[in-house]
Amino acid sequence: MTSLTTLFTRSALLRNLAALGLALQVHHAHAEVDPALAYALEGVWKIESPAVSLVSDEFDSQEQKDGSLRYLARSKDTPAYVTAGEESATVEYGRKRFPATDTPWGAFPQLDTSKAQLIEMSVPKKRYLVVAGKGKGLFAINDWQRFGFLHVLDVTSRGAPVYYPLVAEADLGYRVLGRLPGSSVLNYARLVPSRWASNVEPSAYEVVLYALKPKGPEQVIENGKPLAYSLTHSGATWKLERIRQIPVTEARDRANRPFTAPAPQTTSAAPAAAKAPSQPAQ
Repeated sequence: MTSLTTLFTRSALLRNLAALGLALQVHHAHAEVDPALAYALEGVWKIESPAVSLVSDEFDSQEQKDGSLRYLARSKDTPAYVTAGEESATVEYGRKRFPATDTPWGAFPQLDTSKAQLIEMSVPKKRYLVVAGKGKGLFAINDWQRFGFLHVLDVTSRGAPVYYPLVAEADLGYRVLGRLPGSSVLNYARLVPSRWASNVEPSAYEVVLYALKPKGPEQVIENGKPLAYSLTHSGATWKLERIRQIPVTEARDRANRPFTAPAPQTTSAAPAAAKAPSQPAQ
């Protein structure tokens, strides 16, 4: 598909179109997303969504002297995604390099760059570039494909970019990024399955909100409690409700598995995970 740049701000009209499952004139790498789920998640962001543009959906590869592969979008002044061997990857921007597989959320796979996208998101006084895509290996088969991986760079200060590796559940891709009302930074909605309709199909999620702060993602705290919601499947729709307790998410983090296998009985096959970023943010 020919690379294009399409600038739009998420609005009620676009959200309604998504809920109806109508095709927008922008290519999405995550076309299998449940439109009703995506529509329900938009309720978290309310009316202050960031501006979003698709910079490129094509990456050219260049083999380096050390045998690594350097992937660049067909646009100037954008990050490079560099793979080495079968498992390692880094994100490079300017003179900065960031580990893209060994993350605070655990072991991320290499991206399938043939299906990845480079997206620009902005809020007042902040600019972000996002390399978004699905993983290779285990994450390219069966229900593991529902996970997406986001390599987010705050490039507001070009000489001092800040890097955030994030995981997206439920094929939502970059839709888990948005702006909470009044937020001065980009926010991240972390979905954790809390109930299952089948061994591979979640029917409810806990949704915990984070702020992308200079030292990393921090939980947003409201009235002394994490800002969180439940997303519950009901008929053909998903219901969004404010919650004050996140027991499933907290249990996941105590077990050092910020994201894990698709079904509860297969968690022993989950990727190893490090300590989750969960410090409060005001």
